[in-house]
Amino acid sequence: MRSSIRKDHGVLYQQPENMARARDLRKELQQLLIHTYPKTLISFCLNIPGPIKSSAVYQQLHDRGAVLLKEHLQKEGIQILHELYRYAASGPEAFLSVEAEPKRLKKLTVDIEETAPLGRLWDIDVLDPESGRGISREEIGFPARSCFLCDAPAAVCARSRAHRLEDLQSFI
Repeated sequence: MRSSIRKDHGVLYQQPENMARARDLRKELQQLLIHTYPKTLISFCLNIPGPIKSSAVYQQLHDRGAVLLKEHLQKEGIQILHELYRYAASGPEAFLSVEAEPKRLKKLTVDIEETAPLGRLWDIDVLDPESGRGISREEIGFPARSCFLCDAPAAVCARSRAHRLEDLQSFI
């Protein structure tokens, strides 16, 4: 599978042929960033169901979340060492390498996702620089994210396609 990558004004633009490839590319980039900047990595994207992940509205939603995230990091005295923004067919993404203990940072990002008015639409992952893997909500004492439409875990509903796409998009 091919993808085209170009860089304009410090932002990477990528048009992968499919979403699975886009996720693979995101994981590869995460590992490259952890290797290059061996600090805790925040990977921030959107929870948007359906095939269309990139639009002006979604970009604004992501930008708003990135600003709020950076405000919270600054308030907590967490230094951003490197940041990268990518606008892909799979949706907008931000990667921030920070000087922070991963579990402490995950608690902060879960708090943002749970309390901000638009937080349910944000997906803020925290990756441990030593293991390269994400810190789960369960590891810090929080339940898994629930579905947009019911109380079941979101991952279960997504895998089983428990809800109609139109209903999920209506929620968004």
